[in-house]
Amino acid sequence: MLRSSWSGYLLLALLLGCGGCSAATDEGHDSSQADDDDSSQADDDDSAVSHDPGDPTCHAGFTDMPGTQAHEHDLVEWRSADGTTWLEHRLFQACADVPSLAHDGADTWLAVFQSFQDRQDQTRFDKVALRRSSDGGESWTAAAPINLIGLPAEAARPFDPTIVWVPSEAQWRLYFSMSMSGSLELDENVCTHSAVSVDGADFYYEDGTRFCADGGPVIDPAVGLLGDTWYYSAPRGAPQDGAHLASSMDALVFVEGTPILSDNNHAWTGNFVEVDGGLRFYGREVLFPNGNLLWWSSTTDGLSWSDYTQTNIPAGKDPGVMRRPDGSFVMLVPTQLD
Repeated sequence: MLRSSWSGYLLLALLLGCGGCSAATDEGHDSSQADDDDSSQADDDDSAVSHDPGDPTCHAGFTDMPGTQAHEHDLVEWRSADGTTWLEHRLFQACADVPSLAHDGADTWLAVFQSFQDRQDQTRFDKVALRRSSDGGESWTAAAPINLIGLPAEAARPFDPTIVWVPSEAQWRLYFSMSMSGSLELDENVCTHSAVSVDGADFYYEDGTRFCADGGPVIDPAVGLLGDTWYYSAPRGAPQDGAHLASSMDALVFVEGTPILSDNNHAWTGNFVEVDGGLRFYGREVLFPNGNLLWWSSTTDGLSWSDYTQTNIPAGKDPGVMRRPDGSFVMLVPTQLD
């Protein structure tokens, strides 16, 4: 698949009349004064804060690998006032995939993702990586492999990370997919596991599994808090198979409930975010020409889900999204860029 430019994707999205695009200009900018002000401020901030997205030449190390691979993506940061109409903000991380974001209710933010920064360095290739911000997401530490302590000897490499802040425990919890067979095969041994951290630096493995599925792997987990209930989802297979949905009161023991229904155009690979008494899931369309258009659907009870609301983000996959303390949104979108 050819690596395509943002302007090409966005022009195509506008020509096709994509949902949520009517409030955008040809540059993908919301016409509202609030978002214009935010964009101007963001541009000013970028020149003054520390932010290293990594070396984009990392893609050169994969030219011998055919097809569309996870390592071909870069994480692009978008911002929004309402979670539907978005402004492209900056390149967040080169050679990375499956991001997730969380904050502690204040200025400490964590971003986790699968990193493919250096194929020749096994400490930096296909590893769960972490970046940390102490100023509300303006400046970030450089990406580094996450420090997972106490993994069982039989564990294969962790992947597909999701990070949450657990207010009742005043600590972070990291969820990830992992096989306990020592193999990299995607089979029934791949379940969702977890690790916890008080400082957001050292994560201690928690015994057991958080969720497993009969007869197949569980990948791309998403976890979100709605009221006092934690919800977990993971795709059941092809987009039309929908997603597993489970709930928990302690974010550790999840009980499977009614699966989320879907169709062959809406893939439930992405992340949750709490919005005004409901839980939104952001996922992607898979049949959109030359790219994927991101959407959201919401629930207030974990049983019924709203119709799909399309965003104006013209391409990307498996987004990580977070709502800031001021009510605005930040999203990291794995995207193939020029």
